[in-house]
Amino acid sequence: MHPYFIERSIKETDKSLEAVDVPVVDLNEVIQKHRSTVVMCDVEGAEKVVIPKADLTDVRALILELQHKLLSREAVKSIFDNCVAHNLYLCVEYSSEQVITFEPV
Repeated sequence: MHPYFIERSIKETDKSLEAVDVPVVDLNEVIQKHRSTVVMCDVEGAEKVVIPKADLTDVRALILELQHKLLSREAVKSIFDNCVAHNLYLCVEYSSEQVITFEPV
C-alpha cells in the first residue's frame, strides 16, 4: 500500500505503508474459463512473470500497462517474445509510453 493510489506496486519502497496479500488467479485458467479474446492487464509489475507464461493462442488483443521502474530490458523482451510467438505484435497507434497494445498483424 502506498499513500498515493497510483504508486501502488508489488515492490515495497521506503514510502510503502504496508503489504497486503492479494488473491492470485492463474491467467491461463481465466482465459480458458471465460474464452477471453481480449485481455487487459494492470498487475503492478507482475507482468514480467505473468505474460511470458500466458497462453495467448485465442487472444486477439492484449492491453498491458508496463511498470517501467520494475522491469528489466530482459523482462520486457520476454513479454514481447511471448506475444510474437502467439502472433500478437505491438500496435503503435493504440499504445503509449506505459500502456501498450498487441494485436495480430
